[in-house]
Amino acid sequence: MISCEKSIMFIVCPNGMGHFKRVMAVVGEILKLTKLLQITIVCQSWQRSKIDKHFSVPVRFFEDLMEPGVSYEFFEDTFFEQKKYLKWEESVAKLEAFKNADLIVSDNLCGILEHHDRVILMSSFLWMDLLQADDRFRCVSQEFVEREKQLLSSRHPKMLCVEDIVMPAVRNYTEAVPLPWFAESLMTDRADYTEEPTVVTIAVLLGRTGVMDPWLKAFVSVAKEEGIVVKLPSPYDKEYNTESFSFSDDAFQAVDMVLCRPGIGVITDCIRNQTVMLTLFEDNNTEMEHNAKAIAEVLQLESLGVDPCVYKACEAVRNLSKDYIQLNRMQKRLRTRQLGGTQKAADYILKSLE
Repeated sequence: MISCEKSIMFIVCPNGMGHFKRVMAVVGEILKLTKLLQITIVCQSWQRSKIDKHFSVPVRFFEDLMEPGVSYEFFEDTFFEQKKYLKWEESVAKLEAFKNADLIVSDNLCGILEHHDRVILMSSFLWMDLLQADDRFRCVSQEFVEREKQLLSSRHPKMLCVEDIVMPAVRNYTEAVPLPWFAESLMTDRADYTEEPTVVTIAVLLGRTGVMDPWLKAFVSVAKEEGIVVKLPSPYDKEYNTESFSFSDDAFQAVDMVLCRPGIGVITDCIRNQTVMLTLFEDNNTEMEHNAKAIAEVLQLESLGVDPCVYKACEAVRNLSKDYIQLNRMQKRLRTRQLGGTQKAADYILKSLE
C-alpha cells in the first residue's frame, strides 16, 4: 500500500453524466482504502451540481476547463478544423496540480497522453472509434482521429473498462483491464412485478448531448396523450412540464421501466436497481448501437433501434408493462450481472501508485 502522500488527478469528459458518476464512485472507494492521497477532479460545474457527494477528506475540484471539449454538443465543423479539442488540454496542462500529479486517470480523453508520463484511461469506448464510423464527422475529425491513434499506439496505456460492454477498439489500441460493472451492490428494495400497473410510470433518459431532443419532444407529447407518466431529469422536466427524475436509487426504483439512450452510466444504474430498460439511439453512433445490442442480449429483448416511431415506442412501453412475467425474467437477468468494478478500479489505481 501507499506509504507516503501522493497525488492523483482525475480528468472527466464533459459528454454527459456517466463519466463523472464513475469517477466520483471510484474516488469514494479509493478514500475508503487510504487517506494518504491528494485528489483533484477536473470536471464541469454542471456535472458536479447534479451529484451532492461529500468525501471523508478534502477533494479539490477544478471546474469549467473542459468545454468546449470532446462531446457531441461541440462537434460542429469548426471544432475539429480549428482544433478546439486542444483547448481543454492546454488549460489542464498549465495547472500545478497536473504537473505535480503522480498519476492521471482520464475518463476517457486520450489527448492527455501527450502531456503526462503516467496516465490510466477509464471507459469502455474510444472517441476515435466513434468518430471514424460517424458519417457526420468522419471527414472533419480525421486529424483528431489520427492523433488519437498515434498517441494510443505509442503509449499503449492501461484502460479500465467494463468487460460486458467494452468495444473492440479498446482491446486493440490499449492494454484493456476488464472489470465488472461499476456498482458495488444491488439495491434489494425493488419488489417483483405482480400485475399490470394502473398507471405506467417511466423515466426517459436520453442524455444531455441534445442529439435526441427532437425525438424526446415528440415522444413526451404522445405519451401524455396516452396516459403514460413520464419523468425527466433537469432541465427537461421544466421544459416539458413533467415530473422530475433525480438519478437516485429511489428514483430508479420508483419507475416501472426506463426508456433510455444506452450510455454506460444509465445502464449501470439500471443494473444496480434491477430497473428494466427499453433502449433507443440516434443514427451514426456506434457506441450506442454496440451498447444496445449488448443489453438486448442480457435482457433478451430487442432494442427499439434508431429513432423509432414515437407511437410504436409508446406501444412497446404499454405492451411490456402488461407482461409482468417477462418483466420479472428481465429483472432476474439484470441480477446476474457481475458487480464490484468500482472497488476493483480503486484497487488497481492504488497499486499503480506503489
